[in-house]
Amino acid sequence: MAFFARLAEKYQGHVTLYAGNPLQDEGVRGPEQITGIRLRRLRNLHLRSRSGYAFCWQAGLLRSLRASTPEVAVLEANPRLLSNYCAIRLLKSRGCAVVGWGLGALEWSVPPYVAKLRTRVVSRYHRNFDVVIGYGRAAADGFKAFGVSSNRIRIAPNSTSGTLASATLRQIQERPVLVGEWKEELGVANRPVVLFVGRLIPEKRLDVLLEACARLAGQCQLMVVGDGPEKHRLEERAARLGQTARFLGHRVGSELAQCFAVADVVVMPGSGGLVVQEAMSYGKAVIVGPGDGTQGELVKDGVNGFRLATDSVNELVERLRTCLSDANRLQTMGQESLAIVSGKHNLEVMVDAFCSALEDARTIIDERQGCADHR
Repeated sequence: MAFFARLAEKYQGHVTLYAGNPLQDEGVRGPEQITGIRLRRLRNLHLRSRSGYAFCWQAGLLRSLRASTPEVAVLEANPRLLSNYCAIRLLKSRGCAVVGWGLGALEWSVPPYVAKLRTRVVSRYHRNFDVVIGYGRAAADGFKAFGVSSNRIRIAPNSTSGTLASATLRQIQERPVLVGEWKEELGVANRPVVLFVGRLIPEKRLDVLLEACARLAGQCQLMVVGDGPEKHRLEERAARLGQTARFLGHRVGSELAQCFAVADVVVMPGSGGLVVQEAMSYGKAVIVGPGDGTQGELVKDGVNGFRLATDSVNELVERLRTCLSDANRLQTMGQESLAIVSGKHNLEVMVDAFCSALEDARTIIDERQGCADHR
């Protein structure tokens, strides 16, 4: 939401956001409104094959696009959004610059004949965009693998606003006792706090973290922030492991800030998303799994945290033990995290890179139309 609000400032309110409704079990809460943006609601029709592959048609998208005349349209570079194929054709017929935005090549576990067909379809889909914007270098490489030429690929590192984090750190600097007070309010023990933040879904691999912390019983306190369809099962799993994990539910704003502030290390063993960058903006050491590929640019092994090479509980236990055994090293790692997000991975860098990519797309269209007029 902070990103779109900044985008609206850049374009003086000439931004319309089309947002579909998430599935009930996704644990995603969409925005009611964003300052300076016209928010248009779409109805997502989710389609699932017998083999479990999910696709989506956004009802109302084409009707809304026909009623508007955008100069530049940004679509998620996800070939499973079936309505995008028609949207791209419609927008291009009206001379609109069409930009794809996303993670590049996502892994699918499919039979070889399906993989071959998928590569052909996805490659054609991505080549329809005038410019594609990736979340990071891994995304850019993914787009290139699908045949998008390098001169049409841009990178805007996915980031959150660090405003609240900066304000929280200033509060702590002025009153160091706040951390202890917040720990007491949150009901966490007076020992190192391991924090997980995210939707409670299988892809986050919270099971691995629960078992790792159970093996380190007495050495740390696990705090889980988030909601989702897996919550009840995970709470039961923690109880069976004898793990005194604190499940705090969905938190935002200052309540979430307090959770980051009291944490000693933030762990995302599965898909991480923006949480990794957000944790780093609070000056925290981070331990991450492979996720979506963006972690590789954020987490420097042994410098501001660790990247897990496997899904094994044993590896995570060792990484946690290394972090928690040396408070000074943990603090140094946190400072390194803060330096990384302050430099290359922050909202200002993201917005500037994104806007530059939109201008490049518009230039490509202008040049194409100029050549057509000349002919």
